Amino acid sequence: HTGLVADLDLGAEMREPLGPADTELLAESARWAREYQVFLGALEQAEVRYERAGAPEEAARAALVLSREHYVRNRLAEAGGWLGRAARLLDGVPECATHGRLSWIYGRAAWAGDDIDEALKRAREAGEIARRFGDVDLEALALGDELGDRDSRDSRDSHPEDGGERLDRRIAIERRRRDRDRDAEAEDREEELAAGPIEREPDHGEQQDRRV
Repeated sequence: HTGLVADLDLGAEMREPLGPADTELLAESARWAREYQVFLGALEQAEVRYERAGAPEEAARAALVLSREHYVRNRLAEAGGWLGRAARLLDGVPECATHGRLSWIYGRAAWAGDDIDEALKRAREAGEIARRFGDVDLEALALGDELGDRDSRDSRDSHPEDGGERLDRRIAIERRRRDRDRDAEAEDREEELAAGPIEREPDHGEQQDRRV
């Protein structure tokens, strides 16, 4: 490991082992820093720590991200292994947004295999779960796949599609996205105001000016 994030990773672990959520945050920081080996290693640790902490949904979510990351790197065996792990973790867990993400990935696999019926079924399933749990990002992904699959069906079966309904659904998703982002920004501002102003220590030059 090299780089700032890797150094932070090592230093934090030497002081005290990180909890699963903090380990996942560290993985995300490594991803933004483009330290991908650190990112993957930290996310694997987060998945293990979530599972040990009795949080199968969070562990499955991490496993799905790992599956995607290995897939885009053309490591298909690893991608399949993490996907299977996510499915096993979610087995017996009450329905949650992560079930929707699993269905979406299955739908993408069906689309790649030209199984249009299965792809459409999975896209609808993912979209329904996304709406129940307010996951607008997943809903947008599912809608895109559903429309793409249905467009393929249209070209094959000459099945009519209601363009107005599609547009209404896209607009509704974008509105919910904006509302979510606006609420998050408002919460950040409230936290900043509650924390009070930041007191800046004078630098050496300022101290010197006061003495003159």
